[in-house]
Amino acid sequence: MKSTRFFFFALCFSTVAAFGQEPQINPLEPAQITPPVVTPAPVRGVDEKAPDQNVLAAIKALEDLRAANIEIIQKQQATMQLLDQLAKDADQLRIFSKRG
Repeated sequence: MKSTRFFFFALCFSTVAAFGQEPQINPLEPAQITPPVVTPAPVRGVDEKAPDQNVLAAIKALEDLRAANIEIIQKQQATMQLLDQLAKDADQLRIFSKRG
């Protein structure tokens, strides 16, 4: 019994001693600091108000996607209305079939 207590306390003490130490920092070595990366601003032409062709193409693509999404949503709404009507009809059939 005494040996297990001794072993347990020795294990706890060695664990605390091993993980409780902080890493040593040498104050004579300079800190490793990396300078911030500066990226230059993109250079545009003389007329800064004219949008880039890539931006115009991206806007056109997004407008096309929006139109396609609107069409899909309209189709889904029509399908949901049809399914609701079918569910109501099925409920009526169940009611009438139970009556006789």
